[in-house]
Amino acid sequence: FFSENTVGLTMALRHLIRTLADSPVSPNSHADHQKDIRSNDGTVSATQLEFLRIIAPSIIGTTLEALKADSTEIQTTEPLVAVAIRAALESKHVMKPSLGRFLVCLKVYLTRGIGVLLEYIDTHFGLVMSADHMTSFVDKWLVHAVVWALGGSMPWQEREKLASLVVSHSNIELPAGCDSVLECWPHVEDGEWALWENSLSRRDIDESQITSSSLVIPTMDTLRHAELIQSCLASHKPLILCGPPGSGKTMTLVSTLSSMSNLILVQVNFSSGTTPGLLLKTLTQYCEVLKTPRGEVMRPKPSLGVDKWLVVFCDEINLPEEDKYGTQPVIS
Repeated sequence: FFSENTVGLTMALRHLIRTLADSPVSPNSHADHQKDIRSNDGTVSATQLEFLRIIAPSIIGTTLEALKADSTEIQTTEPLVAVAIRAALESKHVMKPSLGRFLVCLKVYLTRGIGVLLEYIDTHFGLVMSADHMTSFVDKWLVHAVVWALGGSMPWQEREKLASLVVSHSNIELPAGCDSVLECWPHVEDGEWALWENSLSRRDIDESQITSSSLVIPTMDTLRHAELIQSCLASHKPLILCGPPGSGKTMTLVSTLSSMSNLILVQVNFSSGTTPGLLLKTLTQYCEVLKTPRGEVMRPKPSLGVDKWLVVFCDEINLPEEDKYGTQPVIS
């Protein structure tokens, strides 16, 4: 809502760290996000604060303690994230870039990293994570988060340029045989990089499955995209998949949604004849109607399961015919 002359980059980044420091995060399953990312008791864990202490200098150019004390330091060099954001704003994107969108995406991926770290600690009872182990993982996760938060909407070549810039401004080294940070991801088990290629598993496919439209052969791209989509969905943030016809947008999204055990997927394929009545009929199969002071509302039926989200995936929303006022009733 404010121009960059009013709220500059430095102020926005400081606000980002403050928000993360005041918003408790709970452990989330790295595999299928069975738990919500938000903490239930309203307290910020020591692990979350340590995560922020490690990344604060690379984002705001000062320590977390100095930020909380509202102290102002004269910076001789711009922090890593500020350099990356300025470069990303000048790069090509499939949609117009903005500082606000970058910060929202960065918060999503940093929150995801905190959740992964908390999940690891919670599932390894009696194991004390060393400072070197945690720092190694957090430093790598910051690079991973910055590259994908800022470069997710870039063409591949532009994304590679951004990745090289981010790595060159950090103290991170890539593993042997890895030419780009885009080819790997931070592994919380040891704090080192893991290659996406090594995450691909061999699977035997039955002949009857070959012609199935739901069959997805895992590749490095599908693994990367699934991880990014799950991060956004775990934070309940909207996302847009961009690509030419036939590039696999629907396949990727449906495959990812179907793999998440805390979601119930309802897929609606729109056509020129799709009406609001058809959409409501579909929803009534999964929802019950409740009367509230604000009117009637629909919520998922308890029989679907506890703590599950109902996701309605509408494909080809541009196809329904417009009325005489130029409106698509099924959407409006």
